[in-house]
Amino acid sequence: MSIARITELLEGEFGKHGGLVINDTDAHTGAWSKVEIITAAAFTTLTITGFTGSVAGITFPALEEIKGDITAITLASGSCIAYNA
Repeated sequence: MSIARITELLEGEFGKHGGLVINDTDAHTGAWSKVEIITAAAFTTLTITGFTGSVAGITFPALEEIKGDITAITLASGSCIAYNA
């Protein structure tokens, strides 16, 4: 892996590519690398490329991070920040 690619990945990890604060129950689609929970949150939809299963009914505590190639987020409750990939 090149130094440029490593730098790009680290910049995304620290939010240098921007992101989206989600505090509603609307469906959101995009390309995110990480979701950080702000207040305890439950998801209706959390789509991560290559992952199977469902997180519906699971409440994640504040400050929890979920990483991966995230393409769809719908909250049932709570709030989070989705960091752009």
